[in-house]
Amino acid sequence: MDLNFEDLIEGLSSILKNELEEGKEDVKTYARYIIEKRKQRLEQLAELYTRGFITKEELESELADEEKVIEAHLLSMQVMAKASIQQAANASIQFITDYLLKLL
Repeated sequence: MDLNFEDLIEGLSSILKNELEEGKEDVKTYARYIIEKRKQRLEQLAELYTRGFITKEELESELADEEKVIEAHLLSMQVMAKASIQQAANASIQFITDYLLKLL
């Protein structure tokens, strides 16, 4: 078997596409979950404030806490994306290794 760069590139492209697509879906699912949970919490805070159960200062404090929660979730999404990229890189290296070993 001879080294065929077109086959190699095509295989790598396919692996990268599949691996990154899977990671993208995981991040999107997590993002939807975060958005829904934060939306519910913000609606609760708005209702508590408009009904007079919490003061403006308490609302501002709660919103500052929400900002920290959202920031933590965004950092989690960043880690998920990085893990997806690492998996794609590992799969690519494995594909190249397997391809080259077939040539021997």
